[in-house]
Amino acid sequence: MGLTKSPLRSSINPNLRFKSASIKQVFLVSAIYLIIFALCSSYLLRKLFFIPGSRTTMADHEAAGFESPRQVVKKVLAKSQEEGVGATVRRSIGRWELKNLDPFLMLDEFSVSAPAGFPDHPHRGFETVTYMLEGAFTHQDFAGHKGTIMAGDLQWMTAGRGIVHSEMPAADGVNKGLQLWINLSSKDKM
Repeated sequence: MGLTKSPLRSSINPNLRFKSASIKQVFLVSAIYLIIFALCSSYLLRKLFFIPGSRTTMADHEAAGFESPRQVVKKVLAKSQEEGVGATVRRSIGRWELKNLDPFLMLDEFSVSAPAGFPDHPHRGFETVTYMLEGAFTHQDFAGHKGTIMAGDLQWMTAGRGIVHSEMPAADGVNKGLQLWINLSSKDKM
């Protein structure tokens, strides 16, 4: 069975095609989509339905059909940090408290206003999955690929042997998104 690259998967090289996908690849992609969906749902719910002072109670969980909710083992709050002037990231995965989640190397929620952004920088040995929540970002790399992803779009970039690229705001105002870094197997790194 052949898989064709989805238009939502990448705006950089729409002609790229996959001949087959292993069960591991399908599982990994599914897991990533679930993580992104969960993060986006949480983000959107906070944006749309935030009521100061409201709390979810055990009775709310039981009413929703959760008779025995799972216990939270560890809570780690994402930490905000500046990435140059006008760019802020909130990093959860990738901090020392959550460093052993292979193949997930890093998860950032980013907020960038023009003219800030992420100018030319290298990557090697992993993939990045970027999902835009608000605004738009333009990706351009030294291989000649260029594309813009807008709110609701997803970009998947593989940087096995290395790539130098930039990610810059393409819309006015604040541009927000999520970026997940996924480790590649050693055979795909060099």
